[in-house]
Amino acid sequence: GGSAAKVQASAAPTTYDFSTSSSTFTITWQGVTYPVSLVANYVSMSGLLAAITEGLTGSGLVAQDNGGTVLITEAASPFAGGAITSSSLPAAVFGDAPVYTAGTASTGGSPAVTANVTLAYNSATGTAFSGMPEGVQRLSLAHRGNEYRIVSADGTTATVARLVNGAVDESWPGFTARTMIDYEATGLNDTLSWLGPFLVCPENEVVDAFEVNFSFPNGICGFDSKGKKRLRHVEWEIQYRVYGSGSGWVSHQGEYALKNVNGLGFTERITLS
Repeated sequence: GGSAAKVQASAAPTTYDFSTSSSTFTITWQGVTYPVSLVANYVSMSGLLAAITEGLTGSGLVAQDNGGTVLITEAASPFAGGAITSSSLPAAVFGDAPVYTAGTASTGGSPAVTANVTLAYNSATGTAFSGMPEGVQRLSLAHRGNEYRIVSADGTTATVARLVNGAVDESWPGFTARTMIDYEATGLNDTLSWLGPFLVCPENEVVDAFEVNFSFPNGICGFDSKGKKRLRHVEWEIQYRVYGSGSGWVSHQGEYALKNVNGLGFTERITLS
């Protein structure tokens, strides 16, 4: 039993492009307010619906296509009951007179609950995770070691290939259908000072070795609290792979430990097998 709460647009969207004229509104459900920001060119109805649904993450509400118009409603039964309220909705998406319909709570079964995840260190029975800042946070969950390489990017769309141990997994069929199309691309070790990657030789040529120069114009030297020189450690790492092979990176690491204030330079030569 029961029925879903919903907000029904009174007209079809007049645009999917909000890249030059953004629009922000809020949806309030079960005492919690969810901000929705439209800031890009979503190209189609499916892209627009995905952007709205993303803003409603954790609410149990979704945006759907109802005969070419936007419908915000509870995703599935059992229904919680109550009414959806909102700030002023953009006419370009919902028309001039959107219709609000209160829902009735389902009887029988289990009551609706807000989606949630419990985090712990090392295992499900480990120490409870703490330290998450208050407010809306972004969380990614995946099997350990899963990485993705961006193959191409076009507007709000990115095409990726899955990597397993640094190599492309050709058997991967792609992601299961999701209600979100946005992404946040980050690299490994973003806090480190990586340079590159660079091609080490001109096109159509090959090499059997290459060299990398490290320069320290101000030397490598530390000082203690009394102003005396002490060793300073500088760690370095060089990674390489055959261009276009899709293979994993081979890593060479080293360290310079000196107390020299003069300009210094080092050359690391790597011979390829």
